Amino acid sequence: MKIKNEFINKNLIALCSAVSILGLLLPFVKFTAESSYCSDSVYASAFQAISGSNGHIISSVILIGPILLIVMNYIKQIEKYRKTIAIAIPGACVFFEIISYFLLSSGMNSASDTANSVMSSLNVSVDGSTAPQIGFFILLFSYVATAIAGGMTYHGLTLDKEGFEKVKAGSVEMVKIASEKASDVTHKVNGVANEKKMDENKK
Repeated sequence: MKIKNEFINKNLIALCSAVSILGLLLPFVKFTAESSYCSDSVYASAFQAISGSNGHIISSVILIGPILLIVMNYIKQIEKYRKTIAIAIPGACVFFEIISYFLLSSGMNSASDTANSVMSSLNVSVDGSTAPQIGFFILLFSYVATAIAGGMTYHGLTLDKEGFEKVKAGSVEMVKIASEKASDVTHKVNGVANEKKMDENKK
């Protein structure tokens, strides 16, 4: 099965990438802090959430990636790389989106631990948590959809039963690999952060 609308069929990658850019502006994560006396929640878009420390590389990839996919048809210098770019960039965006959420969740846990150590003398406990929001899921969906669009445009992927099976298996594998890699990177980042804290405490 093929998409009959010529405009959509011709600009499928660009349309999916546009959804990705819009998704960056939607609520990406919710930070919640609860104590014995009060609780509060704050929502942040993807741009707001990852623009802090260690966020510049991530924000560059998930913003520049979709923009490059939109304009690549007009850049002759990368014409021979379009087949690779159409799949590689959405895959990288999935990875960096998931790793950003892991890092944000880890940062919230660290902040909660710090607050508890400070407030322990007052018998006040603080619990911090993060939860993915609609922006997270729209970004994830749009990146996977962009990879599918790239497969349809440059690799002959079809939307029949066999094509859907390939898409399903590929999407699950992409998210699985991205999650595993993101978890590994997060553990390494946390290890470095803990070492720095220990060094500071020794001083």
